[in-house]
Amino acid sequence: MNKSESNTFSPSQRKGRIYLHFSRQNDGDGDGSDLLSHALEFPAVLDLKWSTGLVFPGGRPGLAAADARGRVALLSLSEEGGRLEEEVAEVVAEEEEALALSLDWSDRRREDGEQGVGTKKIVASDSSGCVSVVAVASGGRAMERVYRRKNHDFEVANLEGN
Repeated sequence: MNKSESNTFSPSQRKGRIYLHFSRQNDGDGDGSDLLSHALEFPAVLDLKWSTGLVFPGGRPGLAAADARGRVALLSLSEEGGRLEEEVAEVVAEEEEALALSLDWSDRRREDGEQGVGTKKIVASDSSGCVSVVAVASGGRAMERVYRRKNHDFEVANLEGN
């Protein structure tokens, strides 16, 4: 990339893929290897986590992705089970060119072994120094950011004098 191209490139232009693999059981007939089932073109993915409790209609599990467009996207397995489909997305990074960096679900197991209950939420951080909480509606058909807090103003660009 030459200098003029680097001036026009933006982080939101980064591309990626989410690969869905299934493992064969090693029961004597199979070799226990992974099978690539599906590759979904997507903005660059910086974090990806399955929900332990969110289930779409038909018992399909939910997958959340933090991407280069500053979004948290919610995906599900298709009815047939071999493909991923984007259901809904919510922008968590309001600043232009900010990336959604990481996420975690509120339904992780507690120390007492019980699973969290109530509205599912996703906590996401972004490259502008903010943390957001996104509520996921029942059935995973809608998301809404319910909280956002600026925690710092430090970005890598500050090191370069920009």
